[in-house]
Amino acid sequence: MTLHLPRPHGRHRAPTLAEHHDLQARLAASEKKNDDIAIDYCGLKQRYEAAVEEIRRLQQQRINDAIEKAHLRRELANAQPRITRIDSQADQPHDPASIPLRAA
Repeated sequence: MTLHLPRPHGRHRAPTLAEHHDLQARLAASEKKNDDIAIDYCGLKQRYEAAVEEIRRLQQQRINDAIEKAHLRRELANAQPRITRIDSQADQPHDPASIPLRAA
């Protein structure tokens, strides 16, 4: 982008040209700075979108892990032997005499 200023004639032309060149240099520096900012913004936006996608993936993985954990707990509960009543020969099952002794 070029900035065009009216061109004076005579002795005022040199300071006006210097000011014109200064403005062009400042404009070019500003445009470069804006370009650098835009490039940084694009990079940050891509990193943000990747982070959001990773968060969503981890949230779904956590949900799936919780479902799998509940499923495994149900399978474990179903696989454990059930406590059932067995008729005992002893009058008092908790009596020490009703417990068979091991041979030493």
